Order: sequence, then C-alpha cells, then structure tokens
Amino acid sequence: MRYGFGVDIFGTEIKMGFFSESGELIEKWKIVTPLMQDGNRILPAIADDIERYMKEHHLYEDQIIGVGVGIPGPVNGSGVVNKCVNFGWGVFNIDRALAGLTGLNVKSSNIANLAGLGECWKGSGTDNMIFVAMNTGLGGAVVCDGAVVYGVNGGAGELGHMIINKEETEACTCGRKGCVEQYCSPVGIARMARRKLAATATPSVLRGSRRIFDFHEVVRAANNGDRLAVDVMNQVYDCAGHFLSNVCCVTNPDTVVLGGEFVRMGQPTLDGIAKAFHRYIFHANQNVRFQFAKLGTDACIYGAFKMVLDEFG
Repeated sequence: MRYGFGVDIFGTEIKMGFFSESGELIEKWKIVTPLMQDGNRILPAIADDIERYMKEHHLYEDQIIGVGVGIPGPVNGSGVVNKCVNFGWGVFNIDRALAGLTGLNVKSSNIANLAGLGECWKGSGTDNMIFVAMNTGLGGAVVCDGAVVYGVNGGAGELGHMIINKEETEACTCGRKGCVEQYCSPVGIARMARRKLAATATPSVLRGSRRIFDFHEVVRAANNGDRLAVDVMNQVYDCAGHFLSNVCCVTNPDTVVLGGEFVRMGQPTLDGIAKAFHRYIFHANQNVRFQFAKLGTDACIYGAFKMVLDEFG
C-alpha cells in the first residue's frame, strides 16, 4: 500500500491530510501558519510536520506517492507561484522548494481549483461543474469532463474577479473596481449592508450607534425577516446568479457547487442564488443544478492528493 499527503495552506492555519492510494482520508490535522520572516517559515514548517508524521508512523519515502499543496494564489503547471501577497511570497517554484525540503514528489495548485477537483473526485459526483466557494474572498474552479481547467499560468477559475459593476467607485483587493468579490464575499456583504444603512431610513436590527457587524449577522437578520437585510441578501443573490449564468454560458456544466461559507449560510442562500441564476441563464443551461459541497472544508486536501495521484501515481 502506498500513501500521500494533501496540504491546504490558509492564512491562519495549514490543514494536513494523510491518504491511502485509494483516496481514503486516514487522518487529518492542522498546524499554525507561521507568517513571520515574509512567509519563509511556511514550507519548512510543512516539511518538518511531514517528517514528524512519517517517523511516528514508521513510513519510508518509497511508500509515499507525493505531497499535494493548495495555496491561495495562482500557480502554473510547473509549480511556479506568481506572488501570494498574504504570505509575502514573490515568484518562485514551490514544487521544487518543498521537494528539496522533504525528498518527496510535490505538486501544487490554487486552493479553489483543488477544492473543485476534490469535490469532483470524492464529493459531488459530477464531472462537469462550476465550483464556487466563499471564504475570505470568492474563489472557484471550472471542471470539465473530470479535469480542472487551470489556464496558461494557473489563473483560470478566478471567478471572484469577474467585473460585474462598471459603476463601482471603491477598489477591490485586486486593485480593480466592480469585481464579484466586492458583493459576494463576507467583506462585500457587510459592506453592502453598511451602504444600505447609510442610504436609507429602513428600520433594521443592524442599526446602532457606531455598531460593527459582520456578514453572519446580515445573513441571520435576513433569515429572520429583517427587511433591510433581506434587500441586501437579494442583491447578493442577484450578483451571484448573474455572474454564474455568464460562466455557465462558457462551460455548459450540469451542476454549480457552492462551498465554503455558502454552506453555512444555508438553504435560503442556495435557493436565492439559483432563482436569480434562472432569471439570467441562456436556455441551453436552464437545467443546471445547484447543490452544496459535500466535502466541506476538506475538499482542498482531497483535491491536492488527487492531483498527486494523477501526476505521480
């Protein structure tokens, strides 16, 4: 029996998974993301933890297929990271760097692409889908015939940075204005609620002197019938339905899979986005299904190991 690791590098923590070659998740755990020294401690921390695990379980290099790594940024097919500002990373070859530290095969990609691959493999059971996940921002993956579309330099599936509002005056984190992420992300939802509070006199539980709230409170208020919050969430659903209808015109999937915070937001969110989607969709895509991700926050580590299995297995 051979094995492998799936790694999901996130802003505050790194999720690690140990898999059998059949795709069984044997064990998972987390370590803290060491952000000091401009992110230079991240890869050594992963390598050290893999070495620890292998020693504790009496594993040898020839038993390990490889290590799959998901990062929150674009990675090309050769393993070159094209900057990851949250970690202070510039442009370098992450596959080569981590392989040198571990002595194992390494393959990396964007976390959203890997989450989509994981869902396709062990989760949602469809080979043609759009995967979109709300976490800190809005990420996604395009899966066609069981394969993730990566693009020339790993930048495919950056769904959150499609521009849908040319009238937007505030800048997105990417520097442009009017990206989907500015409306369909945790920060975006809270921002729209604050805008609505400032522009109207509509009564709301969100009102209060200098009150700070997050998107969870907006969603909760909407689910409880708060009129202003309902209006905000309807805007969110409309934005999401609009941009997803355009994406589906390009790929013609059978399913849209919602992951990340979308799952926690519950059935009203899935129903609201699907309803808006069908107001905009081209007739050839009218039978697209909507469902929540089945693997939850484990989707990326599953996809990371599947990528390694495909590459080195």
